[in-house]
Amino acid sequence: MAQDDSKKDAPPSQPPAQLSKPEFSKVEQLSPASVGFNLIVKVGKIKPIMNRLNLDGTRLRISEAVIGDKTACIILSLRNDQIGMVDEGNVLILRNAKIDMVNNGYMRVAIDRWGLIEKVDEAQSSDEINTKNNLSEVEYELVKEPNNDDYGRGRYGGGRGRRGGRGRRGRGRGRGGRRYY
Repeated sequence: MAQDDSKKDAPPSQPPAQLSKPEFSKVEQLSPASVGFNLIVKVGKIKPIMNRLNLDGTRLRISEAVIGDKTACIILSLRNDQIGMVDEGNVLILRNAKIDMVNNGYMRVAIDRWGLIEKVDEAQSSDEINTKNNLSEVEYELVKEPNNDDYGRGRYGGGRGRRGGRGRRGRGRGRGGRRYY
């Protein structure tokens, strides 16, 4: 009987989720923290960067393509199978793309396994690439924000200090088993 009661108390099934229309960004809007964005871009010049044979016999190929729209351009990093999907002059839809920071502060667009590269017809984007505004040439610097908690520094004993940071009764530096309180 308990099983029959639980079926009656179960909430009604949810209606299927509605898919929302994707929102497309402009290249100019990208920042180092951008992740999960969609772009419609045109492909400019493609340059091979690396073609290496790994120890396990697999080949690692990396190329970089200049992509952009009328607002700006940026470099797209392509790996292995992605290289064959992209040709100069193509118009692409990049879905769920992300920004990778390389060489200590330069932006690259990357498509990982959760992203998608789609070719579309030229009619969807007849814009030329704005090469005057290349976001990959802008260097960004990682700045650590100061925090006001004193954990790890002096006040609570987190720093090493004079006694090796082992606390009051530690056997760090010092003579034998003498304890000075």
